[in-house]
Amino acid sequence: MSIEKGELTLVHELVGGSYASSLIVDDEGNVYSGSEDTSIRIWNSRGELLRTLIGHSHCVWCVELISPMERLIR
Repeated sequence: MSIEKGELTLVHELVGGSYASSLIVDDEGNVYSGSEDTSIRIWNSRGELLRTLIGHSHCVWCVELISPMERLIR
């Protein structure tokens, strides 16, 4: 699939924090964004901020979702 210029439409703008360095979407449409400000933010499919996770000492460059079953195996 190729995307041509002008084919995308902005649905929601995620406002909060600084530059997002990583984004991932779960099966329910929630968006997880890792940020330059050392936080991870969780947004719903309407672009509303649900939660901010803090505690990292450096920029969050990568976000990975792990299923409950995978947690048991690791």
